[in-house]
Amino acid sequence: MTNYRRNASTVLLFWMAGGHLCGLAEAETINSDRAIVVRVEDKADLPLEVLNFARNHVERIFTEAGVQILVELDLPTWSDPPAVEFTLVLAPENLVREMSLGQQVLGLALRDDGRNSGRAYIFASNVDRHAERARGEIPYLNRERARGLILGHAVAHEVGHLLLPTSGHASNGVMQPEISVTEAFYGHVRFTPEEGIAIRDALDRALE
Repeated sequence: MTNYRRNASTVLLFWMAGGHLCGLAEAETINSDRAIVVRVEDKADLPLEVLNFARNHVERIFTEAGVQILVELDLPTWSDPPAVEFTLVLAPENLVREMSLGQQVLGLALRDDGRNSGRAYIFASNVDRHAERARGEIPYLNRERARGLILGHAVAHEVGHLLLPTSGHASNGVMQPEISVTEAFYGHVRFTPEEGIAIRDALDRALE
């Protein structure tokens, strides 16, 4: 077993793909008192290929903000509960209907300020609708990559809501209410420098 010590500016994302744990060859024990964990529950049963494409976008966006984000396709063995843990649910179509949401809504974050916890939702059916429109703008983008492109940016946006000290949207970057598909495709969508500082400061405070 490998014991990992992460620094304060680290977020760990663990995909639970299709309700099954997959990815790592052996169990890993992570020093959870230094971990910010986002547990991603795939209740929409998205293909592993789409999750992997999404992971690449999430990792790029956070790395450019100066935050190491480790997206794993498995769950670790915790010696102690994580210091900070969020849940992000990839939700199926029926939840969109139950919550009376429009087709433009990709996600929703519910913060629990002061308790180092929170929950966010990504609506997979709406991701698929946006992905089809993205293919119209970028014809050579295949379906799986388009879904991963939209999903990855939606995940980064909602995790941003969970980590940033304020809950509002920005006028540019990944925290905009609407993101340009073309800019996202070419890797031009990112956290602003101020948001990067705010996220790193929030991580440091959460792990003090």
